[in-house]
Amino acid sequence: MNLSISARTSMTLLLVTSFVGGCVIPKSVGDGPDGGESTGSSSESVDAGGPGVDASGGSTSGASGQTPTTTAPPDSTGDTDPAGSEDTGFTFLIEGDGGGIIDPCSPWAQDCPNGEKCSPSSLGGGSVWDFWRCSEVPENPDAVGEPCMAEGSPTSGIDSCDFGAFCWEVDPKTLEGTCVALCTGSEDLPSCPGSETCLIANEGILPLCLDSCDPLLQDCGPDHACYPGESGFACLPAGFGGTGAPGDSCENLAACDHGNVCVEPESVPDCGSIAGCCTAVCSLGDPMPSCLPGQVCTPWFQAGMVPAGYEDVGVCALP
Repeated sequence: MNLSISARTSMTLLLVTSFVGGCVIPKSVGDGPDGGESTGSSSESVDAGGPGVDASGGSTSGASGQTPTTTAPPDSTGDTDPAGSEDTGFTFLIEGDGGGIIDPCSPWAQDCPNGEKCSPSSLGGGSVWDFWRCSEVPENPDAVGEPCMAEGSPTSGIDSCDFGAFCWEVDPKTLEGTCVALCTGSEDLPSCPGSETCLIANEGILPLCLDSCDPLLQDCGPDHACYPGESGFACLPAGFGGTGAPGDSCENLAACDHGNVCVEPESVPDCGSIAGCCTAVCSLGDPMPSCLPGQVCTPWFQAGMVPAGYEDVGVCALP
């Protein structure tokens, strides 16, 4: 699919991996159910110290808690502030958790040196993908769809996958996963092969091509569920989120049970959370959708931006 769609929720899409359970907790990006523009945007730069979600669905204090450092020859005043890099012409590299220097890059441009690829990683060695790094492509890399191995941790950014691919759903004990393609094109116009959906997570850090799905059918494979992303609905690992029912408070999409999503509090009656509350996904063709009192089945996608196959997808929201 070659889509650029804003889902009707202002929750940002954040994926976190737990080194205990190997789970991911998703959030989503876009506009509110009333059709108004949200303040969140997948094109915003990542805040590595921002709030995250742990394996149990609870919030965390940040991605890694580490403040990135920069290296560059000091000028005559001793100032090494990266803000002055435009004037000095120096390239500012970032010191990794282990003391080595990591060269940042762009997964869209794939601007690493020859023989290397740009991959999502965790700058502080934590459970949140919050940084891009260059890593060497192995001599005999694994192709998309094949088993792969991550090196060090699921979020190291170093794996056995080929150029343009990423080791996904990595088991934290064995470090085994499956190669998936990174989205190509741009963040505004992402593209994936075949019928896959580009799901852009962690404020642009994770642009993944994943299996598309129907949220009304929940037609993903075993141990997966259908979650909304910026460019449609995609299959992500299930069973690590919450069991929130319609009306329950939530802070991320996985805090709600399957068939429900987390939306702005003003879309759910008597929502007691400033972050959001769970609400049901509904069929626009259902004359009696299972919504809370006062809610109506509202289109999930904005008019004129509905991808093929999702014309009937709605969400219960206050008008």
